[in-house]
Amino acid sequence: MISLRSDKSLYYKLNKDDIDYFTPLEQPEYIIPHTTSSTTTEPEPVAVLSLPQTPSGGISQDDVNSLLKGPVEEDDVINEDWFQKAIVVLDSPEPTSKAEIEGSALHLLKDKYGTTHIMIDSRITFDQNWSQTHSPAIHQINIDESSVPAAGPYLTQSMDGNLNLFPVYRLYPDTTSAHVTGVFPSCSGEGSYKSLDRTDTRKHHFIPVRSRLSCSGPRCSVKDVFDINGLVTGNGNRIYTELDEPAKSTAPAVQILIDAGVNIVAKSQTNEFAGAGPNVEQNTQFCYPWSYRMDRYQAVGGSSSGAASGISSFQWLDVAITTDTSGSTLSPAACMGLYGMRPTHGVIPMEGVLPSCQETDTPGIITRDPSWLTNIARTWLSNPSNVEDKVHSKLPKELIIPSDDLHDLTPQIKEKYQALIRQVSQTLGMPVKYINMSEAGPNPSTDEDMISTDEFKKLTFAERWRDFGKSLVEEYQTSNEGRWPPLGSYIANGLRDAKAENWPQSNFERYKRKLKKTGMKFNDLLDSDVSGTESESLFMNLWDPSKFPAYHEERIHGQPLTAPSKQPISPEFLPAYSGCPTIVAPFDQVPFESVVSGKTEQHPIAVSMMCSRGSDLRLAEIVDTLHSAGVLKTVKTGRTAF
Repeated sequence: MISLRSDKSLYYKLNKDDIDYFTPLEQPEYIIPHTTSSTTTEPEPVAVLSLPQTPSGGISQDDVNSLLKGPVEEDDVINEDWFQKAIVVLDSPEPTSKAEIEGSALHLLKDKYGTTHIMIDSRITFDQNWSQTHSPAIHQINIDESSVPAAGPYLTQSMDGNLNLFPVYRLYPDTTSAHVTGVFPSCSGEGSYKSLDRTDTRKHHFIPVRSRLSCSGPRCSVKDVFDINGLVTGNGNRIYTELDEPAKSTAPAVQILIDAGVNIVAKSQTNEFAGAGPNVEQNTQFCYPWSYRMDRYQAVGGSSSGAASGISSFQWLDVAITTDTSGSTLSPAACMGLYGMRPTHGVIPMEGVLPSCQETDTPGIITRDPSWLTNIARTWLSNPSNVEDKVHSKLPKELIIPSDDLHDLTPQIKEKYQALIRQVSQTLGMPVKYINMSEAGPNPSTDEDMISTDEFKKLTFAERWRDFGKSLVEEYQTSNEGRWPPLGSYIANGLRDAKAENWPQSNFERYKRKLKKTGMKFNDLLDSDVSGTESESLFMNLWDPSKFPAYHEERIHGQPLTAPSKQPISPEFLPAYSGCPTIVAPFDQVPFESVVSGKTEQHPIAVSMMCSRGSDLRLAEIVDTLHSAGVLKTVKTGRTAF
């Protein structure tokens, strides 16, 4: 049954289908001048088929059959229930475009789906005599060439001589608590979004997705630290969620993607104020997300926890937009066996995004498919906001591999890692150079001019207190008799310490100098070409397997996959300190004995790939090359990545 809510939103199922759908009826997406003056009070389902113009101008039964067997039957939103009525349009914005369709091609809809009524674009001609002697009933409609409906399912209403087409969303339950809310575009025409306040009978948030026929771009979640016009930015904190007003504009990093056709479907969970902590004990403000990976009780990393949870669990979600201050994108990607990218610091705008440390903050990407990752990166980088760094025009000359931990790896991990090194070297035609990072790279333990992990943590909390913590605490205390707000212990302790230390500007400058020197030391390893036209080296590092398995609860411990790393700076901090573009790439998996399931599970293993600052597009090209050669593979959702 279809029932209309007071806010003009419909939630419904069709016939035998057990699929949940949603349609906002505030304003039609398309208006088609109709040939009758009838008015329908009940919305009716309809399928729009968009037929490409062929070189001959003719559309055959085989052409239509290929469309139905390919994109239509593979789509996860439309099905035969939508085809009782169909609208057939020509996929061309040109008013002079013409095509002729075989009558048997139209009859195919009746044979496959039981279609009884077809409305056909007036630019498409057909045998009128055939239409009078064969079902289904067919009549032509005039369509404004500047507003040809996209293919896919719609609800229609006939009103005042017009046929109104309203968008259709399939509702997927968020069974891992990966998202704060599902979202959909408002009909206001102002580029704003609305939150979908709807759950299934098990209290899982519904996430609304359009048919892939209607939208060519990927379905995407956005970490709840980005402003999106019309939505509250909660930053993973209950108090901030209650105090904040809906954003009046969308963060430029997100708007660039929306303008390019990316479909925003949800706000994803974030650790509180994008802070550290991969376990449930350190994320008490909202439900820490789950995942279907491995024993289903593994931590999903942080702070982009919702992104890793959703991308590893749901086939209907393609890409997650994240942030990375010191591993917030890369760590969850490695944890769940996904692809993650942190671009060169400063090239993607951070306006409208929660700041953590302005010297290292950047938007990021998590996905299962390396081609989605590189496509999003190219969209972002087509108009970088800040190109102070040189843009490298050639591929690197050599492949650098840290040697610090090679002897301590288990035989199985070492064999898989060395096989990858050989494949990458051969595919890219790069000789391999092994270096000891303790000796050749930045090392805070032997050089006091290099920033340490503890010092970086102090810097991030000093900036958090300065940029949003102080105002948040004071606003809460004003209306709560001076009480400190109920924050998670990690954030609360960090902000209290920052308040107590009350950093002068000289402290900020001193730590920033140490951060810059650390980054320059690493960049010198990669980019020794004085002409500035090449990134000399591709740096590939095994993501520390000793950190896995990492369970949902911090107090649950298992046997680490390998011995602890001896490198002076861990893989998640090195990209932050250096500002270099970095991609985490899963390449295999290894068994471990889960203390939760009591079974042998498969844990993904990954590498980080880094090039000099400004080498983002070259790094994307490297990943595309390795993907095309089969060295890197698209990973699966569910228990295993491969």
